[in-house]
Amino acid sequence: MATAKISATLGSATLAAIRSRVGKGGLSSWLELAAREKLERDQRVARVRAYLAELAAADPIPAAARARAHRLVRDLLGR
Repeated sequence: MATAKISATLGSATLAAIRSRVGKGGLSSWLELAAREKLERDQRVARVRAYLAELAAADPIPAAARARAHRLVRDLLGR
């Protein structure tokens, strides 16, 4: 896999928490994994939203029930 060097700014508490978990040499690997997981999560959220939009178009669920379901999904996915 090709790599590129970047510069990133993190809060000092966030950086300290990451370093306490990964040690001195594991920061890049941890950030790579975190970024991949975030991209995958974003893709899952987009698929769920698209599915919910399809359901909304095809199913006569009352708007209040649909809104409640959207809130539940958002809360479950951490959005």
